[in-house]
Amino acid sequence: MTGDGFGGRSWYKAHNYQVGAYSAYTVCGVDSQLYAWGYNGRGDLGTGTFVNSDTPVAVIGMNHVKFYTTGYMSAVIKNDSTAWVWGLGLPTADSSGFGTVAVQVLSHVKFADGGMNHCVFVKYDGSVWGVGQNNYGQLGNGSTSNHLHPVTIPVQMVGIANAVRVVAAGASQNPGQVVPATLILLSDGNVKVAGGYQFFNVTNGNVPVSVPGIDSVVDIKGCWYSAYMLRANGDVYEIGRQNVFGLPSTIPTKLVFPAGSAPIIALSANNDGASILFLDENRNVYGLGTNFYGTLGAGSVNTLVAPTLITNNVIDIFAGETFSYILKADTTLWASGLSNSGVNGGSIWMNLPDIKRKIFTQINPLIPPMNLCAPKDYGVINPCPNPPTTPTITTSQPTCTTPTGGITITAPINPTYKYSIDSGITYSTARVYNNLLPRTYRVRVKDTSGCASVIVNVVINPQPITPAASTVNVTQPTCTTPTGSISITNYNPAYTYSIDGSTYSSTSVFPTLAPNTYNVTAQSSGGCISAATVVTINAAPGTPPAPTVSITQPNCSIGTGTIT
Repeated sequence: MTGDGFGGRSWYKAHNYQVGAYSAYTVCGVDSQLYAWGYNGRGDLGTGTFVNSDTPVAVIGMNHVKFYTTGYMSAVIKNDSTAWVWGLGLPTADSSGFGTVAVQVLSHVKFADGGMNHCVFVKYDGSVWGVGQNNYGQLGNGSTSNHLHPVTIPVQMVGIANAVRVVAAGASQNPGQVVPATLILLSDGNVKVAGGYQFFNVTNGNVPVSVPGIDSVVDIKGCWYSAYMLRANGDVYEIGRQNVFGLPSTIPTKLVFPAGSAPIIALSANNDGASILFLDENRNVYGLGTNFYGTLGAGSVNTLVAPTLITNNVIDIFAGETFSYILKADTTLWASGLSNSGVNGGSIWMNLPDIKRKIFTQINPLIPPMNLCAPKDYGVINPCPNPPTTPTITTSQPTCTTPTGGITITAPINPTYKYSIDSGITYSTARVYNNLLPRTYRVRVKDTSGCASVIVNVVINPQPITPAASTVNVTQPTCTTPTGSISITNYNPAYTYSIDGSTYSSTSVFPTLAPNTYNVTAQSSGGCISAATVVTINAAPGTPPAPTVSITQPNCSIGTGTIT
């Protein structure tokens, strides 16, 4: 489904019908009740039993539904933004830890994705939470859980505060083929991944890391072997096993669609399946992956190893494991594939006989035995109705003598609000932050419902540079020159210099200085002043008075004279 404005692009809108692994769903009625039909062997239908159903049954307690996501594990977001989970309730090693009736797990939730063994959520504050299996670190909370002990109390993913969408991908049943992961779409269009070592992620860790080589993403979807990222320009990139069954690649690879295809506007995949549908701007549908149930409606059961044109005139796509639905432009519903019903009911074919079909065939949810509502636009999660206003901020910057700065949030002020300077990773009631090292801080405000304000970037500048003390050459007065001079030998044209502490200039030489003591200082453009270099210009040396003499001249008997 569309989510919060992310998820699809161009004219695409999500609708109230959806498919899981082996079952199908819709929301109908004034109370927005969720209905389900098909296979129920894992508690898929949320009815408190494992009994299959050919006809719609109300998922217990799931009314007032504004968003839902389905698979082995399914989740609902109600109108009050509470999140509920059910499914995969078998007493086996693959259990989710949940049962056949939905239970509430979180509040203040805006998006969810139900996976094969784990389920992940985005809250209104941009944080990510998860439940279910965590044996490969797919919940991204810095730890792993034993395969036999799934997480039933939600855990928060580490270091995520600006998520808009999440998707469960991979599977834990066949670790040699692929391992589970969670992909996180951030509000800036970048993507991170937790878990999925060697298939989605080169880091064998349990915290989210960035997916390289991709940006401007508006939607993500995941299946058993791979995940898909739709960029704002309509390009699609794949991560995981290339073309579903190829060699693993942790670097996103651009998919190549048939010649003449238009930019893609929507993706659909199911975590338990390996069949992917794509919808382009011209309403054409393309398929990729497993097709031996006829899931892709390609007219055969051959695996599609590259995107292949399936049909046209379509406005929405719903890919499952053994079957898929599509919605045509005239709002008729069509299906292809196979029910997982056996002899105990559980057809997904509505008014048609329960047989495998390899092309999309029209079905009718409006007539008996279904008696459901018509397809309609649905599932757009509105942003917080009244988030805190954009923060206003004053700053104190580092000075020549103080290496740190400070941030004061001056508005909005509310005793129930919490404040953050790291994008919302950590919050507190403090509005004043001192001793901040130089860097960019991302200020955000959150209310008690989890709604968060716009992020404001605040830069604490580097501390201004204080120049080093000047080194100088001094020329002293002489007998003939009564003044001296000072030349700065470590001169820097970026600085100005002074010999009296008040008048600064860009000169490097101070000539004709009268005898005195001078304090040479350098000043940076930031106003920082160096330590003083003390220079003394001495008095000019004294000139002796003219001598007085007596002269004895030579005489007749002495040929020389004397001067005394």
